[in-house]
Amino acid sequence: MAQRALLLGILFAASCYKDGGSGGGTTPPPANNNPAAVRGVDYSATIADPLGFLPVDSEIVLGLDVDQLRKSTFWPPIAAKLSSAGGSGLDTFKQVCNVDPMTSVRSVTLGVKNVKQSTPDGVMVVSGLDRVALMACMEKATKTADSRTSIQNGIVVIAGAKSTGGTGLGATAAGDGTVAFAFVDASTLVGVIGPTASRTQLQTVLAAGTPLRSSPAFSALIKLTNLEASLWTMMNGNSSVFDQAAGMLGSRPKAAFGSVNVTAGMSLDMRLRLDDAGRATQLQQMINGQVGMARAMFTKLDVTTDGADLVVSASMTDAQITQVLQLAGVSLNGP
Repeated sequence: MAQRALLLGILFAASCYKDGGSGGGTTPPPANNNPAAVRGVDYSATIADPLGFLPVDSEIVLGLDVDQLRKSTFWPPIAAKLSSAGGSGLDTFKQVCNVDPMTSVRSVTLGVKNVKQSTPDGVMVVSGLDRVALMACMEKATKTADSRTSIQNGIVVIAGAKSTGGTGLGATAAGDGTVAFAFVDASTLVGVIGPTASRTQLQTVLAAGTPLRSSPAFSALIKLTNLEASLWTMMNGNSSVFDQAAGMLGSRPKAAFGSVNVTAGMSLDMRLRLDDAGRATQLQQMINGQVGMARAMFTKLDVTTDGADLVVSASMTDAQITQVLQLAGVSLNGP
């Protein structure tokens, strides 16, 4: 999940440039264009909140500290896969825009819904991108032949088109969906993605602040989640990701949430919220009866309960992580 989030963040950034299109004419910037940033509003408080801008109707909320991930044992294989997924289009983006999301992105947060769609609806916040360089690249994109990119009052809209296998990342990153984004400070980008993403939708997101804080359902999960971890996530029980869980577990989970730290080895604290304490205990006993020798791969692997929550706590050293990755045939060499 973390790797997919980072890939989405990198492709989201790279989708800002399209070296081709689906048949429309060049779209020049409007006369009142302001390519630098959304002006006149101080978003600093919302930017400082790890839940800032994420929509209250999200099925899945996730935060990733990319700076911490880069320093971990996990980074070389992840970086290799990201570079492979980006392909020549990522190289083109770096050359044309003079922005390398692989090294510049510091963090990614997102809130998504309708995850079964080819392009889910969602909001993404990416920090670390250079506003001046990226917006200058956006100006170039509006002037390319068959451009699908337009800029108005600091908001960039990239109309979606099905992937055609071209060299640009735009179609691949956006799928059938549209991307609309704006910078809210010198290095923080807020965007909306999905089939119906629009400038108006982004303006609504920017004005909403931090709506997740007012959600009773998410508030209960937030209290038990470390939002300063390398990776944290909260999944609403209504999400389609749990559609098959009822058959496996006997009932549909109410939520899944927790965090992972990779600053020194790996430590994990995750919870699966079930109907009641009885179901949590039943699942705990089943898991403890099956993990067996796998515990030897961990410094700690505890499966406990807390009321209706199944709680998994685990930790590994860097040496243990390396051993597991090697056993899985994962290369530890970078791209």
